[in-house]
Amino acid sequence: MPISTFTAPAVRTSWPAPALVLACCLGLAGTPASAAHSRRAPAVTVTLSPGSATLRAGYSALFTAKVANTSNQAVSWYVDGVANGSAQAGTILGSGATVTYTAPAAAGSHTVKAVSAAAPSRSGSAGVTVTVPVTVPAAVTSIQLNPASVTLTAGGSAQFSAVVAGTGAFSPAVTWSAQRGAISGTGLYLAPAAGGADVVTATSVQTPSVSASASATVAAPGSSGAPGTLVPVAAPVLSGPVEVQAQGGPYSASASAGAGLQLTWTITGGVLVGPATGSTVLFQPGTGPFATLACTASSGSASASAQRTLVVLPFAPRNYLADLKGLLATYQSSIAAEVASGDPATYYNTSYYLQGMAAAAQGTGDPTVMATLVGYVGQMIAKAQPLVRKGVTYQEWGPWDGNGNPQQLNTFQATAALARTAAVIAGNPAFKAQYATQLNQIVAFVHQSIFLYWFDKQNGIYADPGSPWLGGDVPWLAANLGGWGEYAIWNDNVAHLGMMAAWMYQATGQPLYLEYANRIAQGWRSHAVTINGCGLWDYGIVTGTVDGGSYEYNTTDHCFDTSHANREPMMLDALCGIGAAGVAVGGASASPVTRTDLTLCATTLNTLIWNGSTSNPMFNNYIDGGNEAFGGIGPWEDGNVFLGWDELGLYSAQSQLVLAITYQDIMTGSPQNLSLTDSANSTSYGKVEMAGILARNANQ
Repeated sequence: MPISTFTAPAVRTSWPAPALVLACCLGLAGTPASAAHSRRAPAVTVTLSPGSATLRAGYSALFTAKVANTSNQAVSWYVDGVANGSAQAGTILGSGATVTYTAPAAAGSHTVKAVSAAAPSRSGSAGVTVTVPVTVPAAVTSIQLNPASVTLTAGGSAQFSAVVAGTGAFSPAVTWSAQRGAISGTGLYLAPAAGGADVVTATSVQTPSVSASASATVAAPGSSGAPGTLVPVAAPVLSGPVEVQAQGGPYSASASAGAGLQLTWTITGGVLVGPATGSTVLFQPGTGPFATLACTASSGSASASAQRTLVVLPFAPRNYLADLKGLLATYQSSIAAEVASGDPATYYNTSYYLQGMAAAAQGTGDPTVMATLVGYVGQMIAKAQPLVRKGVTYQEWGPWDGNGNPQQLNTFQATAALARTAAVIAGNPAFKAQYATQLNQIVAFVHQSIFLYWFDKQNGIYADPGSPWLGGDVPWLAANLGGWGEYAIWNDNVAHLGMMAAWMYQATGQPLYLEYANRIAQGWRSHAVTINGCGLWDYGIVTGTVDGGSYEYNTTDHCFDTSHANREPMMLDALCGIGAAGVAVGGASASPVTRTDLTLCATTLNTLIWNGSTSNPMFNNYIDGGNEAFGGIGPWEDGNVFLGWDELGLYSAQSQLVLAITYQDIMTGSPQNLSLTDSANSTSYGKVEMAGILARNANQ
């Protein structure tokens, strides 16, 4: 048998992949590989906007997290790995997709991270660089005295004021001196008994090398300081009780006036007991309900008078808190409709209701009023709409203005009431414990709606990256806080900003808000003047133009109208509320607004705006006592004293009395006059606001 050759089969060195074998077995060999891969769910991603930020220490920025490939947009926020951050790395305020990050006090680099709730292993990060800029040295550079010169009789008085300008967070405080006469710490000059020349000097406390002087020409009493000109006599300043018992006493009142002046007293609604001349008088009231003391200071043919109206008890002020609750119940449906509107133009008037409730809750601690207020505020915040600007989403009330921004005046006025609510919650331990969540919500809303959207130093409408301040520009103030600023007059919006800054600082203690409060308080000084013991502002400006109109000035001396001026006393009250706790960035002292400023405004209300009648109280159209027509309405019709002027009852018993009588007349409908019926004093929001403010004044 022939030998044959056996050839072994080739050894297979590779085999089909298991997946391909399985596909063949299942009859799927023709399925494309890409289709198999498409069945995998895409990975969840988290992206932060902005991706990085450079912030000044203590400054804030918004961060927004976008979660892709899942319907669950919830995230948790961390800074340098710590939930919601820390004092060393910066803190997160708020929750949800957009939060506010506040940088720490020290320079450094930090990481803000958002972790997806749907996929905790997925996150997005943004780097933050914190800088501490060089502080501009605080120094006074110039002082200007008003008036620059004055002529007065021997023993007469004149009020001087100092406009102080400087760099950094300078102090406007000055010391006063006179070569021959005497002068008080507030600039009230008393001429010497003999005629001649005198020099008044104001010297900066912070920078003593800077000073300014004014001249005083002292003439003999009753003589002419210039040919054909009679030197005026200043009105006496009265002191004494504001409430007396019917047919009680005798009571004592006194007057201070310049040396050498003759003082003569009269009384209506009572009798004088003893001499009717001299600096002190004794009197006995009648049966009431009112008595009015008057004192005239005279020298030769020159004279000036002052009067003081007293309540003859029993005068029973109304129960303001009970009134407020009754009014809120009466107007509940209309207030609820306004709150539900989401319209900033409507919220302009709604804010009056909120201001009254916030003040009453502050003064009385009433839990019912506070609960109603917090409920309304929460509903208003919920009505805000997203507004995207430069890639950042803000929550604002629409519709927007012609430039695509929120309606500024309406938004500022409404949001100021929210800031006050936050301050009231933070200032009351029981409220703070109960409404901690709502407090954070309100603070976050106000911060992003106002301080970030409009004043963020980098991206706000009034951005100013190169300024030495924590925040952006304030277009209504001059850059150095001296002079008249970029606007000729004190603008409504800067008054609202001053309120919000003060109240937000009271609610949070954040330096950004304190700095704004100090900037605005110092700017206020450049607009304010004291005349005969009355606090006035924007007095004697010859231009009547503001935001395209001139209606806010009377035609005689261009002074603010009473209704539009009401925001300033409210602003001063808020700034004064900072108190000794406020220490400005750069080392300046607390907000330079004191009770004295509010007392001067109260004197303006008591002596210039009010007509002096307790039986028929009326209020002049202008804060200097002018009563010309205002716009299309006549005398007495623009004398709105709610919202602002009523705050002064906390600083002056006379103001509280005037307002209490006015409020009583409004509530009873008697008497009828233009200030009570044709102004907004008697509207639903006027009554609610005044009841709440008077409740605070009476209980705080």
